[in-house]
Amino acid sequence: MLELPLYLKLIKNLEKTDDYSRTQLHALANSVKEAVEKNCVYYKWLRGGVTIVNSIPKSPSGKTARAALKDLQGFHVDYYKGTLTRNKL
Repeated sequence: MLELPLYLKLIKNLEKTDDYSRTQLHALANSVKEAVEKNCVYYKWLRGGVTIVNSIPKSPSGKTARAALKDLQGFHVDYYKGTLTRNKL
């Protein structure tokens, strides 16, 4: 299974407030994508997209539960959809 770089942005109380419209969340995701593309090499670009969530699952010891991150629901913006695949020489 291929895993792609994905950015998770935590905004607390995202569902409870109407402070963020879809256009504002899209603008936030675009600004993150542009900053990464400007400052990182192509293989570190966010080909998995940007997901904005209201909570990140933790284990009882307080560490991030990485296995549960794949199943998070939130506002997801997918940018590349397979356009950045490069063949080996």
